[in-house]
Amino acid sequence: MTAVLKARDVSVTLGAGPTRKAVLTDASLALRRGEVTAIIGPNGAGKSTLLACLAGLRAPDHGAVTLGDVPLERVSARERGQRIGFLPQVAEVNWDIDVATLVSLGRLPHQGRWEQSAADLAAMADALAATDTAQFASRVVGTLSGGERARALLARVLAGQPEFLLADEPLANLDPRHQFDVLALMRQVATRGVGVVLVLHDLAHAMRVADRVVMMDSGRIAADGDPAAVLTPDRIAAVYGVASHPVTLADGAPGLVLSGPC
Repeated sequence: MTAVLKARDVSVTLGAGPTRKAVLTDASLALRRGEVTAIIGPNGAGKSTLLACLAGLRAPDHGAVTLGDVPLERVSARERGQRIGFLPQVAEVNWDIDVATLVSLGRLPHQGRWEQSAADLAAMADALAATDTAQFASRVVGTLSGGERARALLARVLAGQPEFLLADEPLANLDPRHQFDVLALMRQVATRGVGVVLVLHDLAHAMRVADRVVMMDSGRIAADGDPAAVLTPDRIAAVYGVASHPVTLADGAPGLVLSGPC
């Protein structure tokens, strides 16, 4: 049976006393392998909190997250590391290590010891090639540009060959060419049977890459479904306060143009 990563009525409250605030309220969704899901919404909508709950990095205050039929808190850290890959919005690398070593860390959940198997080396090489980072595999991570570092961190996650890849704003710091390269890569990863979940700010990218769009607003899921059905002018105006209209791009793909506040 194909595993499903599922959130059911997940709620999270942060802060205490007068600063206490519900950042996620009754969020429910089921993520399937082989699909690209884009989670969108204004700043503070709860996107990153939902992703952290799905990755098992933040336990919900109410509700549950399950992997298959098993509550995520009962899945060992090692198994979670094998099955769920997480790329945070801000990832720090606090050691003077080269890119190849960084990428090798993605294989740790699969290794009994530090020895690298042929499968480990092949997975690392594939990840470096897919993210166009093999060219600076020997460079120290601290010498990379922001965009190069983002691609190296993505390579680390891909090297783990997870069943679900959860990425929080993976296009941040990337130039336009590499943004499109990463989106194309995410589609390729999904065709291999991986459930890809991307937090995105660019609605046009979400329209282009996703099989499914989850729109969040004020901590709740406002809409969930086919991109064209979710990203309507009326809904975008209500949630974002901007005018928009759908377009067909030169290559025949669906697109979206934002024309300003409404």
